[in-house]
Amino acid sequence: MIKIGIFKRLVGCLLLVFLLSGCTTLLAPSRVQDYCKRISGSDNLKSSVVRTCMDQEITAKKKLSTMEIQWQVEKYCREISEQTGGSYQVMLTCVEEEQKE
Repeated sequence: MIKIGIFKRLVGCLLLVFLLSGCTTLLAPSRVQDYCKRISGSDNLKSSVVRTCMDQEITAKKKLSTMEIQWQVEKYCREISEQTGGSYQVMLTCVEEEQKE
């Protein structure tokens, strides 16, 4: 029998994976390049600014997928992230700050 705490964590993880899998307006992996090119003002994928942005977005997405996030914090931070174009880095920073309190 699954303990309630483990069950809640499993459901939370599955929900986060579902939400980050492109089913919302957060960036799908194929759009990370476009997002980074847009905010850097460069179409050059070899640009250090674009590469750094892409690395940070991918790292933030991976970290978010392993975190336990309260649903209220997730909802609030997703809204903040969507206002910036769907940045995982913005969402991660928001989650980290909100969960400090």
